[in-house]
Amino acid sequence: MSTLSIDESELIRASISACASSQHSQTPAIPLPAVLVCLTTLPWELQLEIASHLDVRNIILLRQTCHLYRDYFTVDAIDKLFTNQGRVDELRFCCYKCLTIPASRDLVLDKTRGPNQWRSLCFICWRIDHSPSIHDATREAYDIQFSNNRHGHVCLWCGWPTFFNYYHVRCGDIFDATDNFWWCMASLRCTMLAVVSGTIWFHYTGNYQVVIPAMLNFFTSFVVVFLVSLYYFRWGCTTPLRVPIEVMMTLAWIPAVVYAAQDLANNKENPDQYSYLVCTVFVARCFIYFLNLLCEAMLVLGYNPRDFAHPGISERRKLLYVFCSFMVYWGVARYRRFRLKKIKRGTV
Repeated sequence: MSTLSIDESELIRASISACASSQHSQTPAIPLPAVLVCLTTLPWELQLEIASHLDVRNIILLRQTCHLYRDYFTVDAIDKLFTNQGRVDELRFCCYKCLTIPASRDLVLDKTRGPNQWRSLCFICWRIDHSPSIHDATREAYDIQFSNNRHGHVCLWCGWPTFFNYYHVRCGDIFDATDNFWWCMASLRCTMLAVVSGTIWFHYTGNYQVVIPAMLNFFTSFVVVFLVSLYYFRWGCTTPLRVPIEVMMTLAWIPAVVYAAQDLANNKENPDQYSYLVCTVFVARCFIYFLNLLCEAMLVLGYNPRDFAHPGISERRKLLYVFCSFMVYWGVARYRRFRLKKIKRGTV
């Protein structure tokens, strides 16, 4: 069988491109040369021989001309065609899932496929099928390679590929804003607890059932603020020491709550406002622990905080995921920075 000349091959490529572009435009279709008009009238073997001289971009354009070529030139058929001809390298800028060729030529290589296979994925297909969950903290899961031989990482905030650091610039700003907000709220909470504890301490002078818990909470509040500041400025992970202290502070407050509740029950007509204050502090601390427990439970149940950036979800579900992710990051913000350091070192 005679091969096509260079001029005939170029004519076929131009005709396919014109036909594909005319189907997606509002302008009248461009008159096609007779070689394409008669292409489908040729024997099927000859049509395949002609198609074997095309590159992957023109084969994708050929798929857009009619259902016959679209049904035949599937992912497996294109893969087999270029593999048999030893032209697998031409497929590295085309996604093997959706058969798109991004203009930037930036595709992610699928690690689950061999080096001699077609394994390029566009960002959307890779984000849907292969982006690691937050529960996978191995360094190998966050290191990725692109089809243009560049290396990158997976953004720790949104789960999309990034070329430089372990997060995008905008995601890094959100990281910092979340940590800053958490540190400000934690410091403000401890400072207010110290003020309230000092006020109750001086009001109930002589009542050791209230004074002793107030004294303990007053002094330990400054210790907690110091430990929070140590963590925030990355001088060390103080969470294993800080959490037991906060739990001890809450348990120590129980005798004062019992006394305040009895006082409110005995003086319903003229209740002491400080008794309300004692009970409010205890309820607020229990509510904060409940929120932290809820965040940890969401993680244990397998929720991935990066699901809000998943492509193709509805706006309502995205808003729900944003709220849930904020709650989770609020609960786990105390170890997120150190998690990043461990990933960079290659440990879990």
